[in-house]
Amino acid sequence: MKRVVAYLLASVIAGSAQAGAWPRGDGNVFLSFGRTSSVTAPPEVLKGRDLSLFFEYGLTDDLTAGIDLSTGSNGQTATALAFARHPILQDFTDHPVAVTLALGIEDLEGGVSVPLLRAGLSWGRGLEKGWLTIDTFYTTAPNSQRTDWKSDVTLGRRFGDHVKGIVQFQTSVSTSGALYSKFAPSGVVTVVEGLDVEIGAIQPIAGDDEIQLKIGVWMSF
Repeated sequence: MKRVVAYLLASVIAGSAQAGAWPRGDGNVFLSFGRTSSVTAPPEVLKGRDLSLFFEYGLTDDLTAGIDLSTGSNGQTATALAFARHPILQDFTDHPVAVTLALGIEDLEGGVSVPLLRAGLSWGRGLEKGWLTIDTFYTTAPNSQRTDWKSDVTLGRRFGDHVKGIVQFQTSVSTSGALYSKFAPSGVVTVVEGLDVEIGAIQPIAGDDEIQLKIGVWMSF
């Protein structure tokens, strides 16, 4: 029964870009495309826009694999990661906990590419009409001796069968000690079964002054 509930929750919260601590489920697929645009950048200028593609596939009931592609720094960098996620501590807690391991590469400004290693820990809790997740990731680029810590706290709520609201607090700390914190609210509408559209904003709290708009398309099958 606990396993069935986990899969139902994973399908419900797929709109938060990934199921976090919940496994995707054997044979299930989730695919998302996203774009963020700086409010201050002229619309005809490509700079100021970042793109993302996220793919997950349930290899087994517990093992989820995927690909995470994105651009950053207003299109000046690009990251590609292949990852695997597996639940842990199932005998000790009723709330899902999972670990993620990823390998990839990052293209930096000036044509420099560095390998990336990432480890993550996710925790989730299903609520009466929504969910709460905490995802923390440690990323290191061994060749450049760079490390980053990132943590996202996400609260989601369902408003009927076709609308969800999501509030996310994003925090990251770089090797230099620079702290970045952002507030990212969004709304999600189900167009048809298996197809959702997200529209939201990213409001900097610390370390950045660039307000962004975001739009995403999610597909699950």
